[in-house]
Amino acid sequence: MQAPRAVPDLAALAAAATRAVEDCRLCPRDCGVNRHLGRVGFCRLDLEAPCYKALLSHGEEPELSPTALLDLGGCSLRCLGCSEWDHVVDPWRAPAVPLRADWLAARLARWIARGARTISFVGGEPTVHLPAVLKTLAELPAPLRLPVVWNTNGVLGPQSYSLLRQVVACWVVDYKVVDDGAARRLLGAGPLAYIAEVEATLDRIEVDAALGAAGSVGEQGLPRLLIRHLLVPGELERSTLPLLERLSQRWPSAVVNLMTMWLPHGPALGSAAGPAALRRVNLDAERAQAIAEAQWLLGARLRVDGKRLP
Repeated sequence: MQAPRAVPDLAALAAAATRAVEDCRLCPRDCGVNRHLGRVGFCRLDLEAPCYKALLSHGEEPELSPTALLDLGGCSLRCLGCSEWDHVVDPWRAPAVPLRADWLAARLARWIARGARTISFVGGEPTVHLPAVLKTLAELPAPLRLPVVWNTNGVLGPQSYSLLRQVVACWVVDYKVVDDGAARRLLGAGPLAYIAEVEATLDRIEVDAALGAAGSVGEQGLPRLLIRHLLVPGELERSTLPLLERLSQRWPSAVVNLMTMWLPHGPALGSAAGPAALRRVNLDAERAQAIAEAQWLLGARLRVDGKRLP
């Protein structure tokens, strides 16, 4: 029988994250800047987390919903089709407000009364906000500390993972493309070794889940790892089909959500920005082939646009 997991010392983790951004390497861009001095790194963030959207969401996967969902501005990538582009490149764009425990507590109390099961940190990329997020969680009253869902692009690095592994009940990792050339072309990854970073994160989660060594209290019914992949127009053969094969073999315990409802956003809307295919929706044939392949490879682990197939 597995021993009960210890409740994490959130205050100590918050203090460690705050010290870490004196030489910030919370993401593998390794900017090495002192964020105590201002908004100076790639993410243009200091010690505060700009929250531009907060709601009780029923739109996440059924395993997670209803969830108290917090969108935080800023990111470590620059994806051409990002639906949150304005808040990625301008984290403090209105209506963003600083994430605070007192501000959040009143909302959480209402959402819990309406059935909230989890709290989801989304972006952008929440990992670049670790000092503020951990400080906020530490200051929340214990009855409001819902199981934490961490919705990440997977580009974490070992330092951030070590701070989060005791806190996160469910990891939701977006795995987007299968080679670093596509990561540079579509995700703005630049010199990041995107594939290596994402797969290292997934491996760490899988190992911890197997050991029963990570997670927060109250995670009953939550998958430890949920991998999302967005079907991008024109990328079926280059990205989606090879990735589905990889997901079926390397992380066999993960739930996989194949998302097919691409809509052009961000720079993908521009007439001269990025591949022309990004300015259209997925073709019915692309969607049907991706779903059929995913069903064959993943079986009961598959969700399509967040739902189980009949």
